[in-house]
Amino acid sequence: MKVDLHTHSVFSDGTLTPTDLVQLAAAAGVELLALTDHDTIDGLPEAQTAARSCGIGLLPGVEISANWGQHGIHILGYGFECASPALVSFLGQQRLRREIRAERIGERLARCGIDGALVGATQLAGGRVPGRAHFARYLVQQERVPDFARAFKRYLAKGRRGYVAAEWPQLPEVVAAIHQAGGLASLAHPHHYKLSKALLRHLLLQFKSAQGDGVEIVTAGDDEGRIEWLAELAVEHGL
Repeated sequence: MKVDLHTHSVFSDGTLTPTDLVQLAAAAGVELLALTDHDTIDGLPEAQTAARSCGIGLLPGVEISANWGQHGIHILGYGFECASPALVSFLGQQRLRREIRAERIGERLARCGIDGALVGATQLAGGRVPGRAHFARYLVQQERVPDFARAFKRYLAKGRRGYVAAEWPQLPEVVAAIHQAGGLASLAHPHHYKLSKALLRHLLLQFKSAQGDGVEIVTAGDDEGRIEWLAELAVEHGL
C-alpha cells in the first residue's frame, strides 16, 4: 500500500492546488494521502472532494509550527475533527503569528534595499499569508538571488538579514491542541532540525512526555543509516 502522510498545497508553501496534488498522488498509485499544509486546514475541503473523485483515502492533516525551547520544530496532526472550535481558534492564532512575521520580514528586506517584498510574496501566495518560501520565490523573481536556496542562504535563513523568528507556541501546547480536536500528533522530520544525536534523543523524550504519538521516520534526503537509527529511537520511546 502506497501512503504519503506529508504534503503541501498552495494553501501554504506548495505549488499545486489540493485537486492537482490529489490527482498526482492518485496517478502515482498512492492509496492514502494526508494534506498537511503549514498551520492551516483551509485546503482540506477541496482535497476531500478530489480524493472522493479519484477514489483514494484522504486523512485530515496539518503541520503546526512550534518551539522546543529555543528550537523551532514542526508537529504533524492527523485524523482530527476539522470543525473543532478549539483547533480552529488555535490555527487562527497561528495565522496571526504568520502575518506578524511576514510584515517584519518585509520590513527587514526593505532595509536591505529590496522594496515591495511583502506585496510580491503575498501575490505569490495567492493572496494568502506568505511564508519564507514565498519571499524566496520573490527574491528569485526580482533577480536578487540566482535560486531558491541562495535566497535562504543570503537573506532568509536563521541569522541572516531577512530572518525573523516567530513566537510559536511551545511543543506541549501544540500536542494538546491536536489531541483536543481528536487527532494524533507526530514529530515531523527530526533530522531537519540539525540537532546533535543527544539533543534529538532529548527532543523525542520531551515529545513523548508531552503525550506525542509518533515520529516521522522517512523523509527526502535521509540516508538508510539515519533512518534506521531514528526508527530504533522511536521504538525505544514508544512512538
